[in-house]
Amino acid sequence: MWIGLFCIALAVAIFFAVRYLLLRRALKTVERDLAEITRQLDENRIVRLPHPNRELEALLKTINVALAEVRRSAVDFSHREAKLKAQIEHISHDLRTPLTGILGYLSLIDADGLKAEDRQSLEIVKRKALSLQGLITEFYRLSILDAQTQPHERQEVDLGRLTRESAAQHYRLLEQDGLTVSVEVPDSPIPVFVNREATERIIENLLQNAARYARSFLSIAVATHGDKATLTFTNDVETPISDDQLEQLFEPFTMLDEARLQEGSGLGLTVARSLAENMGGSLTAESSHKTGAHTVSFKLELPIT
Repeated sequence: MWIGLFCIALAVAIFFAVRYLLLRRALKTVERDLAEITRQLDENRIVRLPHPNRELEALLKTINVALAEVRRSAVDFSHREAKLKAQIEHISHDLRTPLTGILGYLSLIDADGLKAEDRQSLEIVKRKALSLQGLITEFYRLSILDAQTQPHERQEVDLGRLTRESAAQHYRLLEQDGLTVSVEVPDSPIPVFVNREATERIIENLLQNAARYARSFLSIAVATHGDKATLTFTNDVETPISDDQLEQLFEPFTMLDEARLQEGSGLGLTVARSLAENMGGSLTAESSHKTGAHTVSFKLELPIT
């Protein structure tokens, strides 16, 4: 009799042990599959049980319904985002055409024949028109960045020379803003494998950002580190910038409070980072806080040929 009870107890124990092991294996499989599905929501997959289990099947049914809803929301958001970007692209194009004509007519006006007050007004109009042109260009560029499935066409470009040329073009304007500008570029060429136009745009956006935020100086340095070339813009700022604020600067339409009254869209750094990443590079920022001095540095890394 005792032997019979022992055999029954042993059989029950083995049954529950096997059931527990199967359940544990099933949960691990479900966890792995669910992790893969959440990383690739665009694939129309569902979570399945490797072994039948009534309770777990009810749970997985609820999970699969939730996954389907998440996919529908993601697809809907993607469609609305694509539609919005297309609208921005079309509006930007429609605005650029008449604005180009306005700038053309402004350039035909003989400023020498105007009174001093009128010449000043004309310069203001030209400056505002050029600012609007830059803003429209940023909107247009932002609308097509994510839509590009192919990377920019690349070529060998001397980063040092390109930096010197870009800095020289903006040097007078930066000095007018009261900034002391220093440029450190090696004598030997620094060939990078990039799209020239995109790299020029990145440098221009960083220069414009410095003109907007820098308090007294701007330091530009080009160097090499392994298989990467680095271009660093460092300037002082009026108030400290936290790490959270630094990362937010790369978000569209984000501007620090002290720059809100100046001309700008808050898109320059967003576009610059997107262009850098599209060429296999990166754009990061870091800040330094010392007694009586707060600085921010933007580091552009690009692949060397």
